Amino acid sequence: MNKLQKIFNKVAKHLLKQNAKSTSDTWTSLYRAENGLKCAAGCLVSDKEYDATQENWGWRMTKWCAKYTEEENDLILILQQVHDDYPVKAWKSELVRVAKENDLKLIPELK
Repeated sequence: MNKLQKIFNKVAKHLLKQNAKSTSDTWTSLYRAENGLKCAAGCLVSDKEYDATQENWGWRMTKWCAKYTEEENDLILILQQVHDDYPVKAWKSELVRVAKENDLKLIPELK
């Protein structure tokens, strides 16, 4: 399985299981919220790597994006948009769209 597929699978499973946005009290998206929720990119950051000073930074500005290729970071940003820009009830259909547009296989939860 290629790395793009692995990223998609991990983020899609995370978002569908969490079924809630990771936001602050002002509805700003957070990599990790105080209540333990994580955004699409936040679920790719291990507890060891996490650094709260990176909150409110765009993904490409964080130190975490350095371990991914340009193409992988592009996919992560698309998945971030699903988390940030769509209501939770639309995530499933948006993830299906992202998979189709990027030639990725659907995980069982999306079929």
